[in-house]
Amino acid sequence: MRAGSNLLKRGDRWFFRCRIPSGLSVFINRQEIVYTLRTNRKEVASFLASAIRLRTKGYWQDIEIMAANNIAKHTITEQIQKRFQEDLEHAFKQYVAMLTAPNYNSSLQRDAEENNLANFSQDNHERNMSVFMQHALKMLREAGYDDATENSQRARVLSAYLAERAGLLAEARLHWIDGEEEYRPQLRDLPEELFPPPQHKKTLIKEDVSKPQTKPSHTHVPIRDILTAFMTERDFLEKSQKERIRVVDTFCDITKKDDATTVTAEDAILWKKTRLGTKTFKGENVKPQTIKRDLSVLKSLWDWGKANRLLSFTENPFRGIAPRQKKGTVDPVRPYTGKEAKWILENSRCNRKPFLRWAPWVLAYTGLRLKELMYLRKEHICIIKDINVINLIATKDRPLKTPQSSRIIPLHKDLIKEGFLTYVDSLQNGSLLFPEITPDTNNDLSGNASKLLGYWIRKKLHIDDPTLSPAHSWRHLFIDMVAMAGATPDIADALSGHEVGTGSARSGYGEGARRKPWETVKIIEKMKSLINGEWE
Repeated sequence: MRAGSNLLKRGDRWFFRCRIPSGLSVFINRQEIVYTLRTNRKEVASFLASAIRLRTKGYWQDIEIMAANNIAKHTITEQIQKRFQEDLEHAFKQYVAMLTAPNYNSSLQRDAEENNLANFSQDNHERNMSVFMQHALKMLREAGYDDATENSQRARVLSAYLAERAGLLAEARLHWIDGEEEYRPQLRDLPEELFPPPQHKKTLIKEDVSKPQTKPSHTHVPIRDILTAFMTERDFLEKSQKERIRVVDTFCDITKKDDATTVTAEDAILWKKTRLGTKTFKGENVKPQTIKRDLSVLKSLWDWGKANRLLSFTENPFRGIAPRQKKGTVDPVRPYTGKEAKWILENSRCNRKPFLRWAPWVLAYTGLRLKELMYLRKEHICIIKDINVINLIATKDRPLKTPQSSRIIPLHKDLIKEGFLTYVDSLQNGSLLFPEITPDTNNDLSGNASKLLGYWIRKKLHIDDPTLSPAHSWRHLFIDMVAMAGATPDIADALSGHEVGTGSARSGYGEGARRKPWETVKIIEKMKSLINGEWE
């Protein structure tokens, strides 16, 4: 089997794909397993797939054991996926360790995978070992052990190591064949007879005196490789990953550097000055706050690289160079006034699009973030202890901004009276609250929703104040209304999804009233009515 035959690309993501033996597929109702490798770099995916491929025999054994014990099919599937994630994490650690090897050469790693895994087949273990034994014998004979046989200890040990850690061990042997006597692979329990000290090493190839051996003055550490390892460990959302890739690509293009070890503070300043002088697609200058945000991406990447022993520096080259703005040059987002809020809510009644009909009302009376609203489903609007509420919980397809964002918000009487619950009842079970809104290029529902709401409020209703955010200004207004209704800081935090007791000794402890609607409903009932003009 070719080294890359277990790789599958979907969009810009790489996946591990492996056929399940025919006798076992009936136990999990599938012919193959397909799991994400959490990377968009082929060379990283190839390494991870090679490492995981060596462990698939254990998957099939687990399936047999669980099937013999009458474990449910969905449970078997979950256990196999859990084991895959553990193996993926282990393979990632191997990859990071490999990058930190003093004489690491990526081309040798690729050659090792191609040369030593060319005929690998996880469906036939005996055949696999036979293939690795052939490679082991060949390598031993090249090293001068002409009497090596399949029954010799050296051959058995080396073939076992090839099977377990094909990429790393084969790379080590290639280093030795190239004459790098001081090289040692990053492996535990290394057999002394296979890698003896340099003075006992047998001649592997004839020394070519016409081509003097030169060693690199430093270890080349590609910036994009650090980014890939960083994103794989942190498991960022797709939108956040694309943003970080954009920042790194821009830095590499401007500075013409790809080696992180050669980046200096002068390079960082050059990148900053160049970015400040560029134009956006709208023809506007790139804002200082955008540069500051991008700098934080690069700074955190370098800090992570140093913490993981990929980089070594005294001072982060991106520290302390963020452009500073004069106070008052950026107007903060303000809440809607009572008049603006009433105008928007009244006009929404005439809109035939469900999103524009109900989004302003829900945002106004719940203080939800737009992304929280867009991933609500019918079942999240429910009744708890005779109180109509929105039960906001994190799900697989709806990540929340922070753990404190999980909360239960009682519905305001104006929202109920307007007929919102009737609209919810008209939806199919399991449906999103606004199924007509499609995801944007980042697979985010809030992207297109923000554009639609912004266009309607700014262009159709002519509320074009730049200090207003069409969606987020509702949240500012809701927090003001909650405060004016007499909410304590803890209740206000519970309704808005902020951390309980922020800035006090209680910060980070307990959940407060976030999931106690019988407590927070007292404040919701005291809130003034926007549609009746009670708020100014």
